[in-house]
Amino acid sequence: MTVIGDIIKKYPDVKINLVSGDSDLIYQRLNNGTLDFGIIIGPEKLLNYHSVSLPQNNIWGILVRKDQLIAEKEKITPQDLIGLPILTSAQSKQQDVFRSWAGSLIDQFNFIGQYNLIFNARLLVETGACVALTYQNLINITGTDLAFRPLTPTVTDQNNLIWNKNRQLSNVAQVFLNRLKEVQ
Repeated sequence: MTVIGDIIKKYPDVKINLVSGDSDLIYQRLNNGTLDFGIIIGPEKLLNYHSVSLPQNNIWGILVRKDQLIAEKEKITPQDLIGLPILTSAQSKQQDVFRSWAGSLIDQFNFIGQYNLIFNARLLVETGACVALTYQNLINITGTDLAFRPLTPTVTDQNNLIWNKNRQLSNVAQVFLNRLKEVQ
Protein backbone atom coordinates (compact mmCIF):
# COMPACT_ATOMS: atom_id res chain seq x y z
CA MET A 1 0.00 0.00 0.00
CA THR A 2 2.95 2.32 0.58
CA VAL A 3 3.96 1.94 -3.07
CA ILE A 4 0.39 2.60 -4.23
CA GLY A 5 0.25 5.65 -1.97
CA ASP A 6 3.49 6.98 -3.43
CA ILE A 7 2.16 6.54 -6.98
CA ILE A 8 -1.09 8.36 -6.13
CA LYS A 9 0.89 11.27 -4.67
CA LYS A 10 3.23 11.46 -7.67
CA TYR A 11 0.50 10.88 -10.29
CA PRO A 12 -2.74 12.37 -8.87
CA ASP A 13 -4.77 11.45 -11.97
CA VAL A 14 -4.22 7.72 -11.39
CA LYS A 15 -7.34 5.84 -10.28
CA ILE A 16 -7.22 2.57 -8.35
CA ASN A 17 -9.72 -0.18 -7.68
CA LEU A 18 -9.07 -2.33 -4.61
CA VAL A 19 -10.94 -5.65 -4.63
CA SER A 20 -11.21 -8.08 -1.71
CA GLY A 21 -11.97 -11.71 -2.32
CA ASP A 22 -10.74 -15.25 -2.16
CA SER A 23 -8.19 -16.67 -4.58
CA ASP A 24 -10.88 -17.95 -6.98
CA LEU A 25 -12.20 -14.41 -7.43
CA ILE A 26 -8.68 -13.00 -7.84
CA TYR A 27 -7.76 -15.59 -10.50
CA GLN A 28 -11.03 -14.98 -12.34
CA ARG A 29 -10.54 -11.21 -12.39
CA LEU A 30 -6.89 -11.52 -13.46
CA ASN A 31 -7.87 -13.88 -16.27
CA ASN A 32 -10.67 -11.68 -17.58
CA GLY A 33 -8.51 -8.56 -17.41
CA THR A 34 -10.47 -6.65 -14.76
CA LEU A 35 -7.49 -6.74 -12.35
CA ASP A 36 -3.85 -6.00 -13.11
CA PHE A 37 -2.51 -7.62 -9.94
CA GLY A 38 -3.67 -9.89 -7.16
CA ILE A 39 -2.24 -10.95 -3.86
CA ILE A 40 -2.55 -14.65 -3.20
CA ILE A 41 -1.77 -15.96 0.24
CA GLY A 42 -0.40 -19.40 0.93
CA PRO A 43 0.72 -22.31 -1.21
CA GLU A 44 -0.79 -21.77 -4.64
CA LYS A 45 0.14 -23.07 -8.06
CA LEU A 46 1.19 -20.01 -10.03
CA LEU A 47 2.09 -21.60 -13.38
CA ASN A 48 0.03 -19.15 -15.49
CA TYR A 49 1.15 -16.09 -13.57
CA HIS A 50 4.22 -14.01 -12.96
CA SER A 51 4.79 -13.54 -9.25
CA VAL A 52 6.82 -11.65 -6.69
CA SER A 53 7.03 -12.91 -3.12
CA LEU A 54 6.23 -10.11 -0.71
CA PRO A 55 8.30 -9.80 2.47
CA GLN A 56 5.47 -10.15 4.98
CA ASN A 57 4.37 -13.60 6.17
CA ASN A 58 0.94 -14.33 7.60
CA ILE A 59 0.78 -16.02 10.99
CA TRP A 60 -2.07 -18.48 11.63
CA GLY A 61 -3.96 -18.55 14.90
CA ILE A 62 -7.45 -18.46 16.29
CA LEU A 63 -9.91 -15.63 16.69
CA VAL A 64 -11.76 -16.15 19.98
CA ARG A 65 -13.87 -14.27 22.48
CA LYS A 66 -11.71 -12.98 25.33
CA ASP A 67 -14.02 -14.54 27.93
CA GLN A 68 -13.56 -18.09 26.64
CA LEU A 69 -11.20 -20.40 28.51
CA ILE A 70 -8.93 -20.99 25.50
CA ALA A 71 -8.31 -17.22 25.26
CA GLU A 72 -6.26 -17.48 28.48
CA LYS A 73 -3.55 -19.34 26.57
CA GLU A 74 -0.70 -17.34 24.99
CA LYS A 75 -0.32 -19.84 22.13
CA ILE A 76 -2.55 -22.60 20.80
CA THR A 77 -1.43 -26.21 20.38
CA PRO A 78 -3.30 -28.85 18.39
CA GLN A 79 -4.49 -30.44 21.66
CA ASP A 80 -6.12 -27.15 22.67
CA LEU A 81 -8.50 -27.28 19.69
CA ILE A 82 -9.82 -30.81 20.23
CA GLY A 83 -13.59 -30.71 20.57
CA LEU A 84 -13.94 -26.94 20.02
CA PRO A 85 -16.31 -25.78 17.26
CA ILE A 86 -13.98 -24.34 14.58
CA LEU A 87 -14.56 -22.24 11.49
CA THR A 88 -11.81 -22.20 8.89
CA SER A 89 -11.37 -20.49 5.56
CA ALA A 90 -12.57 -22.47 2.57
CA GLN A 91 -9.12 -22.17 0.98
CA SER A 92 -7.22 -23.47 4.01
CA LYS A 93 -9.61 -26.40 4.24
CA GLN A 94 -9.07 -27.23 0.54
CA GLN A 95 -5.29 -26.92 0.94
CA ASP A 96 -5.31 -28.96 4.15
CA VAL A 97 -3.04 -26.34 5.75
CA PHE A 98 -3.36 -27.68 9.28
CA ARG A 99 -2.85 -31.43 8.73
CA SER A 100 0.95 -31.31 9.16
CA TRP A 101 0.61 -28.96 12.15
CA ALA A 102 -1.98 -31.07 13.98
CA GLY A 103 -0.98 -34.52 12.73
CA SER A 104 -3.48 -37.25 13.61
CA LEU A 105 -5.17 -34.95 16.15
CA ILE A 106 -6.86 -33.12 13.25
CA ASP A 107 -9.32 -36.01 13.03
CA GLN A 108 -10.58 -34.94 16.48
CA PHE A 109 -11.16 -31.32 15.42
CA ASN A 110 -14.78 -30.20 15.13
CA PHE A 111 -14.83 -28.17 11.91
CA ILE A 112 -18.35 -26.72 11.91
CA GLY A 113 -18.06 -24.62 8.78
CA GLN A 114 -16.06 -22.50 6.40
CA TYR A 115 -15.86 -18.84 5.48
CA ASN A 116 -14.46 -17.00 2.48
CA LEU A 117 -13.82 -13.63 4.19
CA ILE A 118 -13.04 -13.38 7.91
CA PHE A 119 -15.40 -10.46 8.59
CA ASN A 120 -18.48 -12.70 8.47
CA ALA A 121 -16.79 -15.39 10.55
CA ARG A 122 -15.91 -12.72 13.10
CA LEU A 123 -19.62 -12.03 13.65
CA LEU A 124 -20.20 -15.67 14.58
CA VAL A 125 -17.09 -15.80 16.81
CA GLU A 126 -18.44 -12.75 18.66
CA THR A 127 -21.45 -14.85 19.74
CA GLY A 128 -19.12 -17.30 21.50
CA ALA A 129 -20.43 -20.20 19.41
CA CYS A 130 -17.04 -21.04 17.88
CA VAL A 131 -13.47 -20.00 17.23
CA ALA A 132 -12.07 -19.21 13.77
CA LEU A 133 -8.71 -20.17 12.34
CA THR A 134 -7.39 -17.06 10.62
CA TYR A 135 -4.35 -14.89 10.03
CA GLN A 136 -3.07 -12.41 12.59
CA ASN A 137 -4.05 -8.78 11.89
CA LEU A 138 -6.37 -9.68 9.02
CA ILE A 139 -9.06 -7.68 10.77
CA ASN A 140 -8.81 -5.03 13.46
CA ILE A 141 -10.02 -6.36 16.81
CA THR A 142 -8.77 -3.45 18.93
CA GLY A 143 -11.43 -2.40 21.43
CA THR A 144 -13.53 -5.55 20.89
CA ASP A 145 -14.26 -8.61 23.02
CA LEU A 146 -12.11 -10.69 20.66
CA ALA A 147 -8.53 -11.91 20.91
CA PHE A 148 -6.08 -13.53 18.52
CA ARG A 149 -3.91 -16.39 19.75
CA PRO A 150 -1.15 -17.74 17.45
CA LEU A 151 -0.65 -21.43 16.78
CA THR A 152 2.41 -23.22 18.15
CA PRO A 153 4.46 -24.50 16.50
CA THR A 154 4.07 -21.46 14.28
CA VAL A 155 2.23 -21.87 10.97
CA THR A 156 2.86 -19.16 8.37
CA ASP A 157 1.90 -18.48 4.76
CA GLN A 158 3.68 -16.34 2.16
CA ASN A 159 2.06 -13.42 0.31
CA ASN A 160 2.55 -13.46 -3.46
CA LEU A 161 1.79 -10.59 -5.82
CA ILE A 162 0.68 -12.15 -9.11
CA TRP A 163 -0.24 -10.98 -12.59
CA ASN A 164 -1.29 -12.78 -15.74
CA LYS A 165 1.54 -13.98 -18.02
CA ASN A 166 -0.73 -13.61 -21.06
CA ARG A 167 -1.65 -9.94 -20.59
CA GLN A 168 0.48 -6.87 -21.16
CA LEU A 169 0.61 -4.55 -18.17
CA SER A 170 -0.69 -1.00 -18.50
CA ASN A 171 1.78 1.85 -18.04
CA VAL A 172 0.53 2.51 -14.51
CA ALA A 173 0.73 -1.20 -13.62
CA GLN A 174 4.31 -1.30 -14.92
CA VAL A 175 5.20 1.77 -12.83
CA PHE A 176 3.75 0.01 -9.76
CA LEU A 177 5.68 -3.19 -10.42
CA ASN A 178 8.96 -1.35 -11.03
CA ARG A 179 8.55 0.71 -7.85
CA LEU A 180 7.65 -2.39 -5.82
CA LYS A 181 10.78 -4.19 -7.00
CA GLU A 182 12.88 -1.13 -6.06
CA VAL A 183 11.70 -1.09 -2.45
CA GLN A 184 12.00 -4.82 -1.85
